[in-house]
Amino acid sequence: MRTSSDRILTSHAGSLPRPGDLIELNAARLAGGQSFDEQAFQDRLRDAVADLVARQRDTGIDVPNDGEYGHAMGGKINYAAWWTYVFERLGGLEISDVPD
Repeated sequence: MRTSSDRILTSHAGSLPRPGDLIELNAARLAGGQSFDEQAFQDRLRDAVADLVARQRDTGIDVPNDGEYGHAMGGKINYAAWWTYVFERLGGLEISDVPD
C-alpha cells in the first residue's frame, strides 16, 4: 500500500456501479450454456476494471481498487454481490435454517 507523510491518502471500500454491457455479460455467464464465451467475459472485465481504476485516479483516489467488478452482479449496484462471490470461490458451504 502507498504511504505518505504529507497527507492522508484516499481510498474507498465497496461495490461501484458497473457498465451495462458487463452486467449483461455477467447475466449470460450466470445462465451458463455452451455458447458462453468465458474469455470474452474476462477480457471485458479486465478492460472495465482498467477504466474504473483510471477514473478513480483521475478523481484523486490515491489507492484505487476494482470496485468489486469481479463479483457476480444483477444490476449497476448490487449489494448482495459478495454472497454469490463467496459461493463461487469457496467449497463446502451450504445454506441452512438458523434454529430459533
